[in-house]
Amino acid sequence: MSSQSLKDINGKFSNVENLNKLLETIRIDLVSFVEQQTKTQGTNLEKTSVLSCTKKISKENGQDAWAFFCSIINFSVKVQKFMIPMLNGIAKSIITFYKGDFIAFLNSSIHSKKSLLKNFKWHWVSKSGKTVNQVGWSHHRILKNVCKLIYILQTLKVITNQNKSFEANAKKLYQESKNFADFVVKFVEQFHGEPRIFGAPKLTSQKCFKRYLLFFRWVVGIGPDLHLWTFIPHNDLLPPVDVTVKRVLKRVGVFDREYGCKWADVLRYSDFLKLVNPQNKLWADLYLSRLGIMGICNSKKIDSKCEICPFQKYCTV
Repeated sequence: MSSQSLKDINGKFSNVENLNKLLETIRIDLVSFVEQQTKTQGTNLEKTSVLSCTKKISKENGQDAWAFFCSIINFSVKVQKFMIPMLNGIAKSIITFYKGDFIAFLNSSIHSKKSLLKNFKWHWVSKSGKTVNQVGWSHHRILKNVCKLIYILQTLKVITNQNKSFEANAKKLYQESKNFADFVVKFVEQFHGEPRIFGAPKLTSQKCFKRYLLFFRWVVGIGPDLHLWTFIPHNDLLPPVDVTVKRVLKRVGVFDREYGCKWADVLRYSDFLKLVNPQNKLWADLYLSRLGIMGICNSKKIDSKCEICPFQKYCTV
């Protein structure tokens, strides 16, 4: 990207006070803060993200298809408390019964899928620190039973088998697309059926395609992402936007409103991330999203940990 292009992008954020200092805070202070907080919690950065679950299955055994499954169900449930433990439990059962081959699991009978999803073991930790043992899929506000998970798996099976691999299917669609946004729409179009699960394939002002853009970041992005699909330049990606990211960036002046994620927010966030790191614009997304997921920046100020947040001096709340 030319310096002139960066200058043009910089102009879009002329309303943000202390923009250059904010960018530097993200590059240095935010990174060190998030890494330190994860250590304090007895974990590491990657394990606070569903990205860690995607690495339980190897590239040779359908990691990209598994990553899609992880991303498409990653909503309406607490990530660290429930989603990550459940996905790790499913992955452990696939490793045990299918030798870690997700494609073999996809191609198994509906009865076999249902049995695994009803009987995998996992646990979560309560506020008091008590370990609660669980068996089978639960705790999701939308996907409340395994039948909906099987519907996702069967759809994924058909698409993968029709094109020999999930990657080959995506590559074909990408080559037929005018640009990355057009590719996103074409990619979503192939998942026919329940729009509440897969979403509608229309690029309207009210759509942000968060789960799909997160998946593309995982499979295309460079470290710590998987970097499986090399046919898409990683800087062509667009970032996933949700209310946790918007909340943080609204409070430092990047967005003008906190709620309601739109396509315009995706494009503005993309431009902002280019200013943070022009060579790898999605690099900072993982760190920025942690502030909400780790409970540092919450919807109510009284529930937030403002006193330790690296953005405290820029925050308008």
